[in-house]
Amino acid sequence: LAISDKYPYLGCSPDGFIKDADGKFIGGLEIKCPNTDTHVRNILENCVPKEHENQVANYFIVNQDLEWLDYVSYDDRFTIKPIHIIRVERASIKTKITTMEMELEKFWNTFTAKFAEITKF
Repeated sequence: LAISDKYPYLGCSPDGFIKDADGKFIGGLEIKCPNTDTHVRNILENCVPKEHENQVANYFIVNQDLEWLDYVSYDDRFTIKPIHIIRVERASIKTKITTMEMELEKFWNTFTAKFAEITKF
């Protein structure tokens, strides 16, 4: 489990992190084992599926040093190409990360205000 230094209420459970020589996590790994139809679609479209975009962006929010993430689609039933890797660079989803961070701030502000309202007796 990885917890964000910037947002201590936010975390992720990575399938893997890659460190540089200084011990800083610079790469991530997210592995999915979809059904064959989805795996073939992942290969053909060669991009992170919409339903996993937020999860991928969350890696970069949780770990501010992360430079890239390999999104892996794996299906051993598809023997022609059982593994497909899509490299996501931080810079390529910068707008998504910024938008999600703004939404996180709004959510946290609303949550803490409501929590304070509910717990004041």
